[in-house]
Amino acid sequence: MTDMGALGRTPGQPAGESLFTRLMEDEACFKLLSEVAPVGIVQTDTDGTLRFVNDTWSGMTGIPASEAIGKNWRSTVHQSDVWRLDAIRDESGADDELATDCRLRTAGGEDRWVHVVVRRVLDAQGNLTGRVAALTDVNARKLLEVAGERDRRLLAEQNLKLRDLDEARRRYLATVSHELRTPLTSIVSFVELIKAQESALSAESADYLGIVQRNAERLLRVVSDLLDLEGLEEGLTKLELRPVSVPELARESVRTSWATAAIERVRLELSAEDGPDVRADGNRLLQVMDNLIANAIKFTAEGGSVAVRASHDAAEWRIEVSDSGIGIPPEEVDHLFDRFFRASNARRERVPGTGLGLPTAKAITELHGGKLEVESTVGSGTTFTVCLPIGGKA
Repeated sequence: MTDMGALGRTPGQPAGESLFTRLMEDEACFKLLSEVAPVGIVQTDTDGTLRFVNDTWSGMTGIPASEAIGKNWRSTVHQSDVWRLDAIRDESGADDELATDCRLRTAGGEDRWVHVVVRRVLDAQGNLTGRVAALTDVNARKLLEVAGERDRRLLAEQNLKLRDLDEARRRYLATVSHELRTPLTSIVSFVELIKAQESALSAESADYLGIVQRNAERLLRVVSDLLDLEGLEEGLTKLELRPVSVPELARESVRTSWATAAIERVRLELSAEDGPDVRADGNRLLQVMDNLIANAIKFTAEGGSVAVRASHDAAEWRIEVSDSGIGIPPEEVDHLFDRFFRASNARRERVPGTGLGLPTAKAITELHGGKLEVESTVGSGTTFTVCLPIGGKA
């Protein structure tokens, strides 16, 4: 194998002297190579005084060689980066090479990032005579990295602010809901007491009380739904798990919704195959089913249909609730499970609702280790699918 350290060595020359060191001693050859090199080249004395800079270095900094020679190299480097290059000040030879990124100070006052490789220059006896550095322009890459890091920090700060705002919103809604529940309950109770004395009321007064009662009960349902959703999303709601028959659950929910469908003249169909039980909170799953079926009926015109299908494979049950209703605009599907969100066509057609039912159904399903999916086409209908793991919560 060739001895790389012996390349270019003449007889009697010390074995430790490299080809690079010989070239450094040959001033004319060094300068020639430096001027044709595609990188900046700098040569210093042992005290850091610049002895030579090539044209590429001058192009990087905007400083002519005549102005640079005689200055200390530290004056050409950004003050915050000097320590990086000072790492090889020790003359023991322990750190005879350094590679790092730093910023050059340019004549125009701008900083320019370069990658610097510094080597010691030794004479034939192994004594330090100076140093030579090769500088590669990496300014474009570094600026992109700095911009990317700045953007990441900004994004992290914005995310933190959004989380704080969301937490503040949740606390506010929870507080308001708790504060509203008691007076609303009192209003409903006293209205019922007054209505019990119907003989003492005029027909007009009875109508007014009916309006008060319906609106108070509606507000109370919204408050209750909001508190329920808050508990589900915060993990405060505890499930009462037991074996639950999905087909029976589907049948019970359809039976509950049958009267509403008949009033709205919507055909309600059920198809449920037999299968294994799931370990779940039956009342909570019934809440999910009732919500989805009620929604399907509400958004389906007279003469339309709602189909409930329950099927399974080895891993999960799939409960589909499909309607032939107004559908959901595709750009709004991703917001369906946001609190208080209501599709634009639902608002336009004045279909009543609070926008809390679907977020609640999703939270309950996910609390069981399942997922709630949706597919919809405007004018053709919507299908919600509840997926529940057969083995219980995943």
